[in-house]
Amino acid sequence: MNEEQLRAMFDKAAKVVEHLPQHLQATAFAIATESLDEYANSKRKTRLKESRPAKERPASPGPSTPARRQDGPKATLEQMITDGYFSVPRLMGDMIGHAESTLARRFAHTDFSPALIRLVHEKKLRRQRNKEGQYEYLRA
Repeated sequence: MNEEQLRAMFDKAAKVVEHLPQHLQATAFAIATESLDEYANSKRKTRLKESRPAKERPASPGPSTPARRQDGPKATLEQMITDGYFSVPRLMGDMIGHAESTLARRFAHTDFSPALIRLVHEKKLRRQRNKEGQYEYLRA
């Protein structure tokens, strides 16, 4: 900010506070100059943004939507079905441990739960309650 702009800002701040009681003028003047300075800086930044040329993006060779990941909870469970993991009844905690230790994929119970329900509805798995009342999942 040059000297002329600074003088104009102080003059505006002085006009704003001149009608206030004397004991409030110093504080009001500081607030007014600060507000005017912020306003001037925001206007300057806007002008700078407008004057910059837009960056060109290189054309992407593929589709605009990202490819679907194949290592989500449902895909992992389907892989476990094809590997024969569900030939014996399995608890959810066992599945999570197997996915982490054997397949190097970490999931929470809340990740597997909806995927297991979908696989039961698709008749790829079936579920039954054990003696403790927990669901065990088995290949359908």
